[in-house]
Amino acid sequence: MENIRLQNYRMRLQTFYSKEQVEATIKEHRQILNAIKEKNPEKVEQTIRKHYQDAKERLIKKDYYTY
Repeated sequence: MENIRLQNYRMRLQTFYSKEQVEATIKEHRQILNAIKEKNPEKVEQTIRKHYQDAKERLIKKDYYTY
């Protein structure tokens, strides 16, 4: 049973870390860093909130919350 759980976990990680997911995350993190460099707290907050929302939507879209 433990082996099946580990295989399932690995499959979810492989799907979660797809090329598209990684590229989107890197792009969003760069946007957050740029807002920090601009010393614009409102933009930082807005960018982080958008990143969280976009990540959540990607997870829901890919049905990652089902086990």
